[in-house]
Amino acid sequence: MAHTNHNREELKAAFEKVQNKEHWKNPIDAFIDPKEYGITDDAIAYFTGTQAFFNSNNLTLAQCEAGMVRVTADGYYLGPCN
Repeated sequence: MAHTNHNREELKAAFEKVQNKEHWKNPIDAFIDPKEYGITDDAIAYFTGTQAFFNSNNLTLAQCEAGMVRVTADGYYLGPCN
C-alpha cells in the first residue's frame, strides 16, 4: 500500500472513480487505466484502510483492448477501520 504521495483532493478524485456506487464503504470492484495504479492504490488505502488488488485476468475483450485493469478491495465495512 501507499506507493506515492498525493494530496487529499487527488486521492478523493481517484477514489470516487472506483468506489462502490451504492455506498462508498462497500467492497470495491472497478476498472482503471493502468496509469492510475499508484494513486488508486493510495486512495483505497487512505479511505478504506484495506488493500487494493489489481489484475488483468478475466476481462472482457473490450476491456483488454482498452488496456484496463481490474481493481478490487474489501472496502471500509470489511476493513480494520470499521
